[in-house]
Amino acid sequence: SAIDEFSKLQTDGEKSLVLGDILELGDMSDAIHSEIGKVIDSGKINNLFLFGKAARIIGISAAGCGFPLHRIFINDDTSLPEITIAQIKANCSEGEHILLKASRNLRLERIADYFKKEGE
Repeated sequence: SAIDEFSKLQTDGEKSLVLGDILELGDMSDAIHSEIGKVIDSGKINNLFLFGKAARIIGISAAGCGFPLHRIFINDDTSLPEITIAQIKANCSEGEHILLKASRNLRLERIADYFKKEGE
C-alpha cells in the first residue's frame, strides 16, 4: 500500500522507489517479492532501485509487467549502500521524490542519511 499511495502523490517532480528485501517471509518470499513488482506503474514511477538479493525478484516481476529494464537498478550487496547511492545520484533528477522501503534489518536509513548529510 505504501507504493500505491506514493504513486498517487501529486508532485511537480518525478518519483522513484528504493525497495529492499522483505525478510522473514520463509517459503512465501519469492511470491511476495514478485507481487510487489507487479504493482509498480512505470507511468508513475521513474526509477526502481533494488537493494538486496530477494529484491531482485521485484525487478524481474516489474520488468515482466512492462517496467523498462533501463530504469531498474540492482544492488545485491546490502553491506554496500554506496552502490545504491551512486545509482540514485546518476539517475535521479534534482527534486525527485524517493520512497525507501525494506525490512528494518537492511538499514535503508544509511541511504537517506547520506542524502541528508550531503544536502541533496
